[in-house]
Amino acid sequence: MTGRASGPGGGTLDAEFTPLVATLANAVAAFVDTNATGPLLDPGTSAAAAALAEAAEALEAGGGDDVATLRAAVAMFLTCWDDVQAGDGAPAGPPDLAWPLLTVRAAASEQVPRGLRALAHAAVLAVTVESGARAAMRAISRAVFQDDLDKLDAAVETLLAEMRDPELPPRIRRRCGNTLAGAHWQRFDLTGDPADLDRALAANEDAITGADGRELAEAQVARASLLLERFRRTSSAADLAAVEALCTPAAEGTETLDWFTRELVVLLRNARLEQFERTEDPAWLDAAIRLGERAVRNSRDDESPVLLAAHANAYLTRFELTREPGDQDKAIEYYRYAHADAADPELALELAGTLWDLLSQRRKIRPTAGDRDELIELSGQLIRCLDGDLRTELELRRSRLLWDRFGETLAGDDLDAAIEAAQAAAERPGARIGGEDLSNLCYLFQVRYRRTREPGDADAAVTYGRRSVRLPHDPETDLPWHLSNLFGALTLRAEHDRESGATGSARALFDEAAQVAGRAADLFAPGDPDGTRHRNNLAVALLGRFQVGGPPGDLDRAIEVAGSALAGDPGQEAAETLGPLLLAALTLQLDRRRDEHALEQVLQHVNRGVGTAPAWVDSLAGLVGCLNGLTAGAARGVDVERLAKFQQVRAELLPIYEQCVVLMSSEMVGAGAQLRNLDLVDGAIAALEHAIGLSTERRSAMLAGTRGEFLIRRWQLTLARADLDNAIAALIASADMTSGEGDLMRDMAALHRRSAATALIRRFRRRRNAADLDEAERQLLLAEPIVAERDPEALAELHGLLADIRATRDHPPFLISQVDVLEVHREGLSSPFGMRNVQAWNSGAPRTSGLTWVHTDDAA
Repeated sequence: MTGRASGPGGGTLDAEFTPLVATLANAVAAFVDTNATGPLLDPGTSAAAAALAEAAEALEAGGGDDVATLRAAVAMFLTCWDDVQAGDGAPAGPPDLAWPLLTVRAAASEQVPRGLRALAHAAVLAVTVESGARAAMRAISRAVFQDDLDKLDAAVETLLAEMRDPELPPRIRRRCGNTLAGAHWQRFDLTGDPADLDRALAANEDAITGADGRELAEAQVARASLLLERFRRTSSAADLAAVEALCTPAAEGTETLDWFTRELVVLLRNARLEQFERTEDPAWLDAAIRLGERAVRNSRDDESPVLLAAHANAYLTRFELTREPGDQDKAIEYYRYAHADAADPELALELAGTLWDLLSQRRKIRPTAGDRDELIELSGQLIRCLDGDLRTELELRRSRLLWDRFGETLAGDDLDAAIEAAQAAAERPGARIGGEDLSNLCYLFQVRYRRTREPGDADAAVTYGRRSVRLPHDPETDLPWHLSNLFGALTLRAEHDRESGATGSARALFDEAAQVAGRAADLFAPGDPDGTRHRNNLAVALLGRFQVGGPPGDLDRAIEVAGSALAGDPGQEAAETLGPLLLAALTLQLDRRRDEHALEQVLQHVNRGVGTAPAWVDSLAGLVGCLNGLTAGAARGVDVERLAKFQQVRAELLPIYEQCVVLMSSEMVGAGAQLRNLDLVDGAIAALEHAIGLSTERRSAMLAGTRGEFLIRRWQLTLARADLDNAIAALIASADMTSGEGDLMRDMAALHRRSAATALIRRFRRRRNAADLDEAERQLLLAEPIVAERDPEALAELHGLLADIRATRDHPPFLISQVDVLEVHREGLSSPFGMRNVQAWNSGAPRTSGLTWVHTDDAA
């Protein structure tokens, strides 16, 4: 069933025909109002006309009500269509004279809606008395589009002839004047003849006379544009004053600008910029910026990107004069708006390039994470549109920016993207890439290998490191660092092969690493502190080669090289690397010789001081492990006196090692919690677990408590049930084992009991197991006497927790409320089958929890 709806021009029309009639009416109205032929010549409009003509014939045969309206719409359309085809010289058959007659009849027919009658009347004028002028205006538009001066002149002559017709309506005459002004302006652009500009202004003046509304606004914009152009050519004060008179009302108003008034503001802005360029008076630039602010305030159309970019450029010009950061910030802000609004791909690319340059300049002066991140995003857009050296340079800069962000976030995606960008440049045929960039890529692959342990990353690091040292470079500045990066890649791959049992491959890689490190060390004088890093690398390579079956002399030489470098006072940073290395080498020597001289060398080195860096902790762990083996070696021929000495050294060394482990791992856990990086937390826990395995039972209990504290931090990141459970168990077990020891142990036991109690309370809030409250109370009561002796403030906190526990036990909440317990995550405490289980309970049917951690249900 088809209803009736309001049709174009008033009246009612069958809903089936309404959109088709509207299509034809809109096309005719566009032609009548603006001389636009696009909608008229659109194939879709012709299809709509054909459908309506067919419908009109069917309705006429059946006595329908809408025949007159449909025929009027079709007649108007075909009348205008035929006129355009004839006037523009398009190939077509002779016009059908029936359509204009039908259009005339429609204009006077009471059966046609009033709006369509008025449109029909206008269409009749358009194809009769206005037809020649309209065709001439369209001819001018085509000539302007084609930049064809001859065709333009011919069309102008035709239009002038048509304008002499006394019957030409004033409205069309004014439109002809506007078109004629545009034609003379176009001619001026092509010839540079000032007379054309004068003719354009004269034609525009005729067009303004008697105009109002939209026509007047359009003519005023054109006049202001022409006057500004003549001012640029002649410096006429009168022309500038005329521009100001036309534009100032819009510029100084407060109402929202439409397209025409915005153009007037923009033209006055351009005039102020012209004055600034002539006088270099900053006041004119300030005025231009103020006008630009008004023009762009509500600008949201196809021209907005260009307007916003021009406004941004004005701020940039002022920044170059004043160096005020605010002007640079505003320029970037408006270029950013322009880029966001740009729909044209070429314009968007141009604006992205400009924004990239400005952000890069600001980053050099005032680096911020926001600018860096925006540059990363822009580089991804720009790279796809560039090639050659520009693309290579941008890929390398993108890689550096991503590496910089990775240093803050430690996000694997940033590291992967940094490698991808740099590798794309390195692998592109013909790309010009320097040794520095290849060496950086070598290092990036090393960093990723340490995270992923993928052998392919280590192989890629070696490949790019080798390429980097083969390229030309400055032997005093670049080469040592390139060799150092290659050395790092070789040793990583060698360590991987050693761990996997490929000792032959590992030995070959350590051979190359020793050669590379020796080559770098030879670039510096023996006492030059700048060569310390490379002498350290040489010692590492020699030690590594010794460990995979190299000659015994490698160990002695590694000790000699590291010891000599340390003796030369290389500085704190170098000592932090050389110290652990020398300790590892001396430990291997002690394990081989098992004599007091080797032990004395170890003790002398340790007594100089150790650190909490991971390298120190690893070397100390190796020494403790070696002493563990030696103290258990009575059956292997170690004499009693030497065994006692080894045991004494081990007992003295264990607290030093454990202190270093705790300090290092605490720092790692703190950083991991801050960055929400689980790898750092797990690394800290693994270091503690290794120390527990090396320590005595009494001391390992203390370390186990620290491990429990770390597991709580891990649980705060993972929210895994097992982490919370393991943390509580470890804390309680450690406190139970150490509570009877000295003051330090008792204090640690009290601390662990308080932590365990807090964790138990958190677990109760999540799982609602009353036993957790009971155990939390027990732990706090055990800690209370020790806390009372040491810390009154902590005692008050402990009493507060006890009071909360007892209040909760005495008045348990009926419902679990996230607000009450301050827990956002409840570990799946609420069953997904809650309502179903209520119904099952009421009917006596079995219930199932639906919770993965509950392994029983009523059905059992």
